Amino acid sequence: MGMMRGFSFGQSWLRMCRTRIETRLSSEPALRLMESLLRLPLGFDVATEYAALIETPTTLGLVGPPASGRSLGLMQLAAHWVAHPSDLPLLYLALGDDDLLNLPPRAVLARAAYQASLPEQFVSHQRPGVLLLDDWEVLPLARRAIWQQFLVSAQRTWPTLRIAVTLPLGGAWDEVRIRPLALPTDTTIEQWLAHLLPTYDLAPLLAALHLAPLAPVRESLADLALLALIYPIGGIPSSRAALYAQAYALAEPLLAKYSVIEVVGTGPFRNGRMLHTGVAVGRLHLRSYEQARVLADDDPHALTDLPVEERTAVAALSAGLRVDPVPLFEMLASETDDFDNLRALVACVREMPTYAPVLYLRLVEYLTASEVDQERQTLLAELAPVLPVLFAAAAVQDEARTLAAMRSTAPLLAALPTIWLELGERPGVPIALRRLAADLLIDLAPTPELLADGTSDAPGAASAFRAYIAACVDGATRQLLALSPLREGCVALLTDETMGTQRTRAALALLDDPTVPEELRALALACANRHDLVEEAAVADAPLLRRAALHSLANETPSVALFALTRVLLRPEATRIARREVLDALATVPHPGKPTLLARICVSAALPVTNRLDALDVLARQSAPRVVLLRRLLARPGLPLVLQVRAAEHLASRGLPELEPTWAALLTGNAPVLVKRVAALALGDVGAHPACGATVAGALRRGLQQAILDPPLASVIVEALGKTGDRTALSIFTALLAPSFITVLEAHWRRIAPELTQTPALAWPDLPLPAPVQRILAEALADNPRLVHPATWFAAMVEAQAGHLALAAISGMAHLAHTVGMREQVVTALRRALWAEQRCDVARFMLVTLARLSHPVEELAALLQATELDLRLRLMALERIDRDPAVQRMLGERLVLQRDEPAIRAAMLEQLDHPAIPTTVVGALARDPGEDPLVRYAAIAALGRSLQYEAQTSLLALVCDPAEADEIRLAAVEALPATLIEASLSQLRQLFHQHQEGALALAMARVLARNRDATGLAYLLEAVQSASGPAMLAVLDGLGPLDDPQITPLLTRLSQHSAVAPALRLAALATLLRRGEQDVLPLLQRYLTDPSPPVRVQAYTLLEEFAPTNLRLEDPLDDPDAPLVLRLKALTHRAERTFDPDWLCALTVKSDQPLALRLAAVTALARATEPIVVVRLEALLHIPQGLPDHPLPIIRRQCLATLGCLAQGEGACAEAALAALARLSCEDGPVVGQRSWASAVLLEAMG
Repeated sequence: MGMMRGFSFGQSWLRMCRTRIETRLSSEPALRLMESLLRLPLGFDVATEYAALIETPTTLGLVGPPASGRSLGLMQLAAHWVAHPSDLPLLYLALGDDDLLNLPPRAVLARAAYQASLPEQFVSHQRPGVLLLDDWEVLPLARRAIWQQFLVSAQRTWPTLRIAVTLPLGGAWDEVRIRPLALPTDTTIEQWLAHLLPTYDLAPLLAALHLAPLAPVRESLADLALLALIYPIGGIPSSRAALYAQAYALAEPLLAKYSVIEVVGTGPFRNGRMLHTGVAVGRLHLRSYEQARVLADDDPHALTDLPVEERTAVAALSAGLRVDPVPLFEMLASETDDFDNLRALVACVREMPTYAPVLYLRLVEYLTASEVDQERQTLLAELAPVLPVLFAAAAVQDEARTLAAMRSTAPLLAALPTIWLELGERPGVPIALRRLAADLLIDLAPTPELLADGTSDAPGAASAFRAYIAACVDGATRQLLALSPLREGCVALLTDETMGTQRTRAALALLDDPTVPEELRALALACANRHDLVEEAAVADAPLLRRAALHSLANETPSVALFALTRVLLRPEATRIARREVLDALATVPHPGKPTLLARICVSAALPVTNRLDALDVLARQSAPRVVLLRRLLARPGLPLVLQVRAAEHLASRGLPELEPTWAALLTGNAPVLVKRVAALALGDVGAHPACGATVAGALRRGLQQAILDPPLASVIVEALGKTGDRTALSIFTALLAPSFITVLEAHWRRIAPELTQTPALAWPDLPLPAPVQRILAEALADNPRLVHPATWFAAMVEAQAGHLALAAISGMAHLAHTVGMREQVVTALRRALWAEQRCDVARFMLVTLARLSHPVEELAALLQATELDLRLRLMALERIDRDPAVQRMLGERLVLQRDEPAIRAAMLEQLDHPAIPTTVVGALARDPGEDPLVRYAAIAALGRSLQYEAQTSLLALVCDPAEADEIRLAAVEALPATLIEASLSQLRQLFHQHQEGALALAMARVLARNRDATGLAYLLEAVQSASGPAMLAVLDGLGPLDDPQITPLLTRLSQHSAVAPALRLAALATLLRRGEQDVLPLLQRYLTDPSPPVRVQAYTLLEEFAPTNLRLEDPLDDPDAPLVLRLKALTHRAERTFDPDWLCALTVKSDQPLALRLAAVTALARATEPIVVVRLEALLHIPQGLPDHPLPIIRRQCLATLGCLAQGEGACAEAALAALARLSCEDGPVVGQRSWASAVLLEAMG
């Protein structure tokens, strides 16, 4: 703009030019009624576009369809020119009013400049300025060409003239810089209305614009502006004609000063029409409405007298203004040869879509006829917005013709699927139309975006309509059914029995798509009417669908249901979970042949073992025939071990006395050991019946004689024997508890396998021993880690087995004590055995059992009274039998009497809870110089645990007593509570000033510093620079929780001092870390390789606590010289953070690695989620004994335990683990007993 300069003489003309433009703007009726139109966004920024116009000589073309705001855009540019004064004049020409056909454009421009009071030189000397040209499309084509030639040449001959012109779509030429105006869309309409009606709720208005008869208003900015004008006054108009009438009533007073011209027709109806001229904004709408007013009361044929370009708009408005528009419609419909009349009729239908539905239907039929030319068929697209209303109205008169018209319309309007969407969602639409609309829309394959748009406000019927379409189109649209409200619509569709074939079609589509939500597919199953699909769905991956199918099958007639469920069970694609649910469904079928069918399933080799186990569980829940069938299964030869065991368990749970011979035969015969264990448990339950006790006890004794070397089985037998109440069993239990039983057990082993005494335990599996003996040895190796050590073998095994049987004997005695008249004998026998017992775990269990069988107070008193008992045993009794309140009172009384040994009394003080004994008594024990030091120290500790004030004073009295030994005084200081009362603090401070050296002074300083005493803190700060050993640790412990700026620098120097012992430096680092000093972590990491194992362990523990993600935590794993405890910690760290199943599996078979590390690796694999881990573990279990790096029995047992943990999870890994355990339970395996282990783990995993 700086390059362009105006005239160099007076500026009065410029003021007159601005005044003329201001007058033009202020007099425009539209702008006077709605001043905000000058700021309405039209798709461009006015300031930016005006600046570009001034800087660029290229002509600016504001391009858009009629009534799109082109004239308003020029007015906005003119208003900007007025608001931002410059020395450039502006000239506005409305070519429809200002152009003279007999003059060239330059002369027309000179005439307009003269009328605008611009100097003659503006045109003659081609001065700079701005020219705004409006009404371009009003010019005849020839005149347009002349003006276009002038504008093109002006860019060369008059380069300082800036031109903006309004152009129709496609009317621009090469030299024009096009600026398309914003077209009406949902977004722009809402934006425009929000601008024009900023304080109103637009929701009702926007909703009305989507429905007839106001839907055509959406297509024009001018109509939308009129709507915004009258909405605050009259609300939503009933039609577009009513809208124009109300708007014209507002504008008519403002039109008084505009000139009026008479337009005379050229046809047979030549009456004139008086029309206003000179209006810029809304000129076309004003002209159309004024002509429509005149023609509304005239003969319909008068419409044909109008120019072609005006006929359509006037016809639509005239129809709305007529009392009866049908004659007009009939006239236009009768002249289908006249394309312009036909287009006018289409406009009328859009204006009044429900007025004459039958006539309109005839128009649709004509436009869709195959013999109609392409040009006329294009008019059908103009009818599209009102076709839903039209069809709905026409169906009331003639539904069959309406349906036919819909079918013929659909292929011609394939690009407009919203027609059928709107029709199907209209309230009150006949069901036949809604169904056809849905089918037509499905054929058009609408996008998911179209179906999702507007669903949030859709009513229930509309949601069901959309849900049907979404279900039938494709997978992308079916994804919408996962969201509300289409999800609810789909439910409504599938539960509506009146939907008939459409419901079936949707159901089949949903069933065919696994991505559809399960609950919808489950509902669809009932609507599909396909039995094969139901059976297929019964083994589907989707749980809800599967259960719905099973429910459907189970509700058939019993015979049909039984056969159908059996077919489903045998389907090869069925998973274990699916088959288990099939069995559950089968259990609900009321058919007499069901138990027999379940028994056949149990023995069917066509099914996996896991599903046969499930069938066995279902069979066990059936009525009377189940016992007979279970006994047959138990006796069936060749039945997998797990099935035998589970059948035995189910039979044993009945506790039937008549099964005693069966259990006795199994226990004493050649049954598998797992079955024998179940038999022993069953005999114990049966033996509780008085009539069977003696017989069962005999069978159990025989079984115990056979199984004495098999502790797991023998233990079960021993406990079962106690349940029988057999009085002779007590002698057996006593013998098992006797110390000499180890010798007896050893003699048994020497007789059966004498070579064991000369063979290391790890070589036992290679000895040529009978299979039962090999199994027992494998059990021992798997259960006892001590046997893996090369230096321990036979004696360790015998000792462990004897201990195992001793614990079982104690349990058996506890059961036997419930027999009438046996409690006292059992208690006496237990006491006698306890006094001779040297094994801690056995003695501990005896103590617990005695406490349950007799009164805890009496039992503990008797044990404490028996001074001939080992002291450790009596201390253990105190630890185990001390929680009863009566016991606490008894201990308090014994303390007062002072009859027990010092160690016992000290233990009593440690176990006693306040107020079992008064604080004064404890204080007296602590102060008594003649009391044993053990008792005094325990009393001091008890005072420290007390919260009473007397306890604090007693401790301070000890501290302040100079006659007491320093050790006692030090213990009393250490026992003082964290927070002292002021009197105690003052007393301690005074004593501290008298004693400034030694451990006692340091302890007092710690207490004082903890209570925010400056003297104590100063002492600790000084001590940290000179103390060493335990004293330094005490100082660091005291400084840790204190808040003083001197502490951190002192500790930092100490942690880096080379003369200080590593343990002390590490303690200083630990204190710094607890104080939040993370910067010392690099120093801490240096101690991870310290030669001292305790230092390394402490450093690792600190790093694990304060930097749990540090990579150095994995270092000990690859260091064979690192302490085992660190390697185990490192393995846990790696397994939790970077789980690597390949590495863990490889570690388990490395014989050069510690056993504990290998076991930990196997245990860590239980966190796996990928089935490949199951494959690795199973492969490991298949490695034959004797090969290099073969897994030890204890490793094999742990591998199976890990598989059991995985099997109890979820997902593919769990299923793979169950399948692997099932295979292993049916194989002999490379180690005798592996099949039993796998069977036990499988049974536990399956519950």
